[in-house]
Amino acid sequence: MQNQCTQLDIANRAWQLFYDNQMDLLTNKFKDYFNFDNNDNFDQIIEMIATEFYQQNQLKNKIPSGRICFINERESIGFGL
Repeated sequence: MQNQCTQLDIANRAWQLFYDNQMDLLTNKFKDYFNFDNNDNFDQIIEMIATEFYQQNQLKNKIPSGRICFINERESIGFGL
């Protein structure tokens, strides 16, 4: 029984080390773009990144469509480009 507890403890420590390392890699990769709190967990960090990507995608999709409409309106009234 003690051997199993020791093995579980070793596995738990290895998992915690892996998790901490992955969190450090993730936060270091995006530290120039986000303000992470030391209390943020993995899910919260991923949610922040996903939200930012979603907002950037929404903005990107709005700009080209407006520009295309503007170009098409100019061409349709004879200005062309």
